[in-house]
Amino acid sequence: MEDRELVLDPSLDEVQGDLAKARLVNQKERSLKRAEDWYRTAEMAVEEGDDERAKEAWSLRQSALQEATGLQNQIDAMTGNVEDVEELFESVKALEARVGRGLQEERSTDM
Repeated sequence: MEDRELVLDPSLDEVQGDLAKARLVNQKERSLKRAEDWYRTAEMAVEEGDDERAKEAWSLRQSALQEATGLQNQIDAMTGNVEDVEELFESVKALEARVGRGLQEERSTDM
């Protein structure tokens, strides 16, 4: 049972990470859509000569873009963390190999 847990736990963590990332991507896309909608609203307000509504729509567009940028930064950080973990894992494997070779050399010189 423990062996299965050792195999499934990292897989479950990976799936949960992918799900969290997918949610962030979805939120970012919704923010970009809102920004696009506010842009169109601002354009229409300018055409109608309603400067106040245009300024408000433009401000809301900027907020939506900032939100999308923040979400993208979170997505990038998650991706970066995965790459950092993989790099760390490779370094640990290399260190284990060196320690193993060192132990073999020590054993061979002791004989």
